[in-house]
Amino acid sequence: MVDSVKLSGASDVILFDLGTTAAGVPDPTKGYVELYVRGDFATNGGGTGDGSVIIMNGVSVKMWVLGNLQFGGNGMTNNNGLASAFSLYSVNAPTPTPNQSVTLAGSSQFYGTVYAPGADLYLAGGGSNGTFVGALSGKTAYLNGNTSIRYDEALSGKGLITRFTLVSWFEDTKKQGTFPGSL
Repeated sequence: MVDSVKLSGASDVILFDLGTTAAGVPDPTKGYVELYVRGDFATNGGGTGDGSVIIMNGVSVKMWVLGNLQFGGNGMTNNNGLASAFSLYSVNAPTPTPNQSVTLAGSSQFYGTVYAPGADLYLAGGGSNGTFVGALSGKTAYLNGNTSIRYDEALSGKGLITRFTLVSWFEDTKKQGTFPGSL
C-alpha cells in the first residue's frame, strides 16, 4: 500500500516480476501482485524503452487506485500480451474523489481490464499506435488520436462483471468534452 506514485524520468520504472525461491531462482508460483494506491498514480512514459510500468511474462497484477490514474507516453507494458494479466480498479471509496479520471494515452499497447465506474475514461493513442485490448467500464469515455479498442474474448466469464451481453451499438460521432489527447 502506498500513498501515491509518480514516475516521470527514464529511470523511473516499476517492474512486476516473478518472486524467487530461497535459492534466488524465479518461482512461477510467486507471480501474483496487488498494489493499492491511496492517491494518484501517474507515469509520463519513458522508462527503459519498454515503459514505466512493466509486467513480466507469467505475472498477474491487480492495481487499486483511489485517486486519478494517468498512463502517458510509453507508460505501460504487459509482456504477457493477455488482458487477463492486468486488472485496474479505480475505486471511489470510502470518500469519493471528485472528477476522478483514468487516462491511457501514448503509443503503447495496453493489455488489461479497467473497472472505473465513477471515473471519466480518457483514451488517446499517439504516433502509430494506441491500442487498448481488454475490457473497460467507466462513467464516461473520451477517445482521441489514433485509438483503437478490442475486446479480449478470453475475458468472457471473468472479472467483476461476468454477465454482459451487447444488445446494440452505435458510434457517437458528435464532439463532446475538451480532451486534447496528449499529455
